[in-house]
This record gives sequence, C-alpha cells and structure tokens, in this order.
Amino acid sequence: MKSYEIVFTIKSYNIMKSISIPNKKILNIFFILKNNDN
Repeated sequence: MKSYEIVFTIKSYNIMKSISIPNKKILNIFFILKNNDN
C-alpha cells in the first residue's frame, strides 16, 4: 500500500466513523480487502 493510499484510507475511515456505526462495518470490510491486495 502506498503512503497516499494509507492517508486516504484513514481520512475515509474517520469520515465514515463520524457518519454512523453501521458504515464502520462496511469500512472494516474495505480494510480487509485492502490488506488482502498486498
């Protein structure tokens, strides 16, 4: 994962976290998929 991707992912996570808890589950899936890319 490139550093700009990490920054983008963290920002996305913080935005989603502030929106609602159900979205956090979606984002956790996103994190798992991202981690599996490497």
